[in-house]
This record gives sequence, structure tokens and C-alpha cells, in this order.
Amino acid sequence: MGSAPTLTCSLCACAKALMKLNEAEVLRNSLEKKANVIACFEEATFFSLKGEVCWHMGHMKLAEKLLRKALSLLGRQFPQTSTGTFVRSQVEKLPCATCVARRASSLPQEARRKRLAWLLRQSCCLSLLEHLFSLEGTSSGQTFSLLAARMKANTDRAADSYRAADSRHR
Repeated sequence: MGSAPTLTCSLCACAKALMKLNEAEVLRNSLEKKANVIACFEEATFFSLKGEVCWHMGHMKLAEKLLRKALSLLGRQFPQTSTGTFVRSQVEKLPCATCVARRASSLPQEARRKRLAWLLRQSCCLSLLEHLFSLEGTSSGQTFSLLAARMKANTDRAADSYRAADSRHR
């Protein structure tokens, strides 16, 4: 009996969040016609938040579309096909942690922090995609889920390099 009000409150909160995000989208679209004042990161954040709300409301296809769009804006493409998934998984297996660590330590602090924010947003999107695909219950869903998990692990490793570089330069 106690879970029904909790579920209703959760759905109400998601519906309110979606309503506010839709209002923000109307504002964002009106600004784009006048001038492109919204940066890529903010737009990606908007799409990932909307995707997360849609995911919580059970709108899985819309959530997937929004999360893919957010990743694309963040410079990370998530493949649409099994062939693309295979190729991407081979790329994700390549060791590049040393180049990321070297690149991270050579950047100024402000650039490192901005890059870290991008990496953390990518990680959030990839985590949601991983869960979303794992719920599909199909072999292709599992393949996409595993790829999202691998991409998230690599993104988290890169984020750790940026955090370490930032702490060394304090």
C-alpha cells in the first residue's frame, strides 16, 4: 500500500520535470532563431536531462533518441547498427590511457575542468543507455548495453586522468 503513493509522486515529479524541460525547449528554440547563444555543452545537458526524465517515465525510444543526440553534441557517437557496434567496440578496446593522462596534464586548469564536465556528462548518458538497452531483453540490446558499458568505463578512466591532473596542479 505504501508504494502506490510513492510511485504516483515519482510520476508527478517526472511529469513536472518534463513540462519544465518542454518550456525550456520552447525558450531555447526561440533564442536559436535570433542568435545561437546556447553553447553545445548546455544543449547536450538539456537533451540528456530530458532523456533521463523520459527514461524514468518509461518512454524508452524517446529517451534513447535524446541520449544519442546528447552524446553526439558531446562529441561521442553511439552506433545505430550492429556493424557500427562491432567497429566501435574494437576501437574502445584500444589502450589509450597514457595519451589521455599526458594530454590532461598538459592542459591549463580551466580547460581540464571543462573537459572533465564533458566527460562526466558523457558518462551519465552512457550509463542511462547501458540500462536502457539491458532492459530490451534482445541479443542486440545486450550488445548495445555492453558497448555502452565499455564506453562508459573508458570515459570514466579519462575523467579520472583529468581529476588526477587537476589535483597535481593545485
